[in-house]
Amino acid sequence: AGSKGKRSDANGIIGMGADNAAGVLGYCVKNRLVDATSANAVLDKLHKKPGVKGSGAFKSGETGIIHAGKKDISLDSLKGDAKGKMCSMVLKQSASLL
Repeated sequence: AGSKGKRSDANGIIGMGADNAAGVLGYCVKNRLVDATSANAVLDKLHKKPGVKGSGAFKSGETGIIHAGKKDISLDSLKGDAKGKMCSMVLKQSASLL
């Protein structure tokens, strides 16, 4: 019964849109939670997608809010290296959206 938590969060980010992913990735880079070189390469491509930078999901992503399925995950609420792990998952997911 105790399988909630990390696993469901990871599954939730699979459904995130390019706009939210771009915003969150920007947050992760700004806070040094993910490798900037790899993240910026993905970010450049995401920013070129139509409508990404102007959306509400992008803006909330920039504040560290991941729209994950039916719930939102705030990166600020995660402790320790959980933030970095989540940013790495977002980077991986973002690359698959290109």
